[in-house]
Amino acid sequence: MFIEVGIPLLAAMLLDINSLIIAGMLIAFVVHEATAMWDGKLRDDGADGDAVRIACSQLPGMIPLMGIIIVASLHWGTVSPTLRIGNRASAI
Repeated sequence: MFIEVGIPLLAAMLLDINSLIIAGMLIAFVVHEATAMWDGKLRDDGADGDAVRIACSQLPGMIPLMGIIIVASLHWGTVSPTLRIGNRASAI
């Protein structure tokens, strides 16, 4: 799981941010979440946890997503053409 987060983190630190880097970060996040769900099923002993324990265990999983959102917002000029959002020429 460290590799799933570490490779996109190193790419963001060492390379120029473009749409390919952000797409790679999103793919790595999906793979990381799938691994976390698989790991959770393996160690689930059938015991129900209370709401506080469940909330505390889900919060660290959102840190990579928050990082992707921060990178995308800092490099919005690169992201917006890919998503086709932003200034468009008038069709008239």
